[in-house]
Amino acid sequence: MEKDAEDILIENLKETLKQFQSYLVWGIIASISYYLLTLNKSATTNLNLPVIGSMEAIDINFARLVSLSIYWILGWMAGYALERTERITLKLYHRKEILKAVATYPSIATEIYPIVRIFAGLLPIVIMCLGRIESWNNNSRTDSQIFKIAMLLAPYLTIIILLFRSSLPLDKPEKIKIER
Repeated sequence: MEKDAEDILIENLKETLKQFQSYLVWGIIASISYYLLTLNKSATTNLNLPVIGSMEAIDINFARLVSLSIYWILGWMAGYALERTERITLKLYHRKEILKAVATYPSIATEIYPIVRIFAGLLPIVIMCLGRIESWNNNSRTDSQIFKIAMLLAPYLTIIILLFRSSLPLDKPEKIKIER
């Protein structure tokens, strides 16, 4: 029975690593879409999705709000998946060899170089901040911008902190020598 519980934890760990990476990548895409919408100087934009169909022109500010909302929600979901990864890791901490084996799963969270992990969490923040700066340059109303930026940064700063102090046992993979 104990073996079955460990197998379930290992599968859950791999799944949360997949979810974290997909949420983070989609968060990066949402921040890029927000940045591109801030570069758009028109008052409306069109949404043409072949699956859904074409929609009438929508207000550019509404489109920016939607992309920022998606960016924030995806950041929160990525942070939640990463926090679940940490909890599962702590439950399996007594089995170092299993954790080392699972940590070879190719993911941003299992990357051995901390700069790569940190950069992946920092990239959506940088792109979103560039979009906010562009938005500030186009709009002189800056009354509550610091609070808005802090709220938008919160989920991704949490991700960076969790990635920085990850409890996964990350080791460089051993080089294989083939003898002839």
